[in-house]
Parts: sequence; structure tokens; C-alpha cells
Amino acid sequence: MVTAMATALQVDTTLSAYGEALKIAEDEASAGSDYFLLSLDPGAGTLAVVSYRQKELERATADYLAKEKELAQRPGAQVVLVAADSMEALRRAYPNYYLDTGVFIEYLTKVQAGD
Repeated sequence: MVTAMATALQVDTTLSAYGEALKIAEDEASAGSDYFLLSLDPGAGTLAVVSYRQKELERATADYLAKEKELAQRPGAQVVLVAADSMEALRRAYPNYYLDTGVFIEYLTKVQAGD
């Protein structure tokens, strides 16, 4: 039962992608950004991260709405626009986003093996 639910929810793919998103978002290329648009499409195996500066809020919001509409019919696809003064501020505001997804996936694999 656990295996079927994990497969249907694409847990391992989704969590792995989130882990990668966090690494990408912390990249120096996003330094000085105020907003981050994360688009995850597990079915396509893609993750897109776009960063925006404070003055680009209107564009970030428009991009978010367009991406949300684009991904609406794709199972498991998600998009989120988050604001933070820095990646460190984002880490403090959302500490649960920074948990090691690899550990959870490891335990899930063990549970599935006993399924």
C-alpha cells in the first residue's frame, strides 16, 4: 500500500527535485534576488528556478500566474513564488524547506522494500 501511494504521489521524484531546487536557488547566480519562482514538473523530470529583483515583482507575479496555468493539468506539477531578502532569510523563514529530503527518501525506500 505504501508503495502504491508513494508511486501515485511521485514522492521520491518530487522530494529529489525540491532538494535540487534548494541547491540551485542558493547558487551565486541568484545572489541579490528578492523573489524566486520554482516550477516543478515531476512527469517531465524538470525543475525551473527563476530569480527576480525587487523592482521585478510585477513580472514575477505575471510569470507565476502563467506558469500556474501552464502546469495546472500536469499531475504532481507545482509552482511557487517566494520572497526573501536573501537565501539566508528564506532559510530562517522556512526551515522545513531545508530538511534533507535524501534522508526521507532513504526511509521511504526501506519501507517500500518491506511492503
